[in-house]
Amino acid sequence: MTSVFGPLNCDSLTKSKMAFRMLHQHELFHFAVDYMAAQLEAIVGLPCHKPARDLKDKLLGYILLEEQLANAHMIRSFRSGPRANRVSGATNVVRQFVMNQPPGYREGAKSTTTHALLMKFEELALSFGECIPDYDPRGLEAVELTALYPTRPQVDWRYCPIHLIHDETRIAVPTIELGLFRTIQSIVESDGFLDQLSKIPSSIQKKWQKTKDLLKITTSAQGLDFKLWKSAENQLIFSIRLSDNYRAHLILLESQPLMESRRNRTAHCYGS
Repeated sequence: MTSVFGPLNCDSLTKSKMAFRMLHQHELFHFAVDYMAAQLEAIVGLPCHKPARDLKDKLLGYILLEEQLANAHMIRSFRSGPRANRVSGATNVVRQFVMNQPPGYREGAKSTTTHALLMKFEELALSFGECIPDYDPRGLEAVELTALYPTRPQVDWRYCPIHLIHDETRIAVPTIELGLFRTIQSIVESDGFLDQLSKIPSSIQKKWQKTKDLLKITTSAQGLDFKLWKSAENQLIFSIRLSDNYRAHLILLESQPLMESRRNRTAHCYGS
């Protein structure tokens, strides 16, 4: 973490989150490749993923093109994502780190344009198809191969299982809290919140109702800006944008799976 993000002007917690993003986005692309292989198997009705192990480099033990694309996707991920992690210079230091990695991995630094990625996505999918036994890969000419990946060229983390293991104590780093919620199924407003809600413009009141419905579907919808606001007294407080002037704040207790305060499930909303 220090060797990669040390030169950046940000605190250690932000650097830890960016280090997590590097690992997560790299592995997320490998999930996308597994997904793509499963799609090929569904199309042709023959095994693909296991035969594609033959694509691994005989000496290095991994698929060079797949690692190249995983790193390219990882670099591109720093152009978007949580606003708090968009630190000036982050993309450049990640790219420099990649350039010093082993063969395959380091080529990812040169393949980060959308056009280059899509061409390489297609090349990798075709190479998997060519590994299918007793199948003529010319049949894939009618398939838009890049569409076999979950989302292109950005892979959506919501479609990949994530297991969080809090071992910060073991490696002597501060606890890292990650707000990876796909949905929020239940929000009950406190009396104080309802009092504030009644005093704000009716358009914002209607937006809050729509936002609650949207959160039951996804926390990643455009415009929500769902993010960790702050952590204090063993509570995590998340923030959601309602407008340029208003945000809703949701309190999560670590021991509870829903948005709750110490008394009941609550949401706090006030002008930002």
